[in-house]
Amino acid sequence: MSEVKNRPIDSYTWGLMIFLGLILLLGGGYFLWSRYNPFFDQSPEFKGAEAVLSAARRRALTADEFADCLLLCESGELTVRLSAMASLEAAVKRSPEYKPQAVEVLKRVAAGKDTQASASATAVLKRLMDQPAR
Repeated sequence: MSEVKNRPIDSYTWGLMIFLGLILLLGGGYFLWSRYNPFFDQSPEFKGAEAVLSAARRRALTADEFADCLLLCESGELTVRLSAMASLEAAVKRSPEYKPQAVEVLKRVAAGKDTQASASATAVLKRLMDQPAR
């Protein structure tokens, strides 16, 4: 039987292990940051979504604000998209002429991959479709 020799790990192997560990650590950090960004509320998208929601609750949205709201429904953080969906619902209640565009966008969001946004879009879409015409 041959004896097992205790040989030290050479510097090349240590360097490779440290490099792979750093890659894994950075990948995990990026994943967590993109998923749980603590500074999302300072982003221009979030501020825009909140401004549109505030305006939609107080008055009828202008065509430009409504177009921004439609864009926000399909992009950005989940919180931004949910806020934009609430704005869409409020805007359509005040201005029924926006309903066809809102329904089209909500159908695309409902068919998307994000389950939370999809579920919310489906609920908003159902409420809009059940809403009586003025």
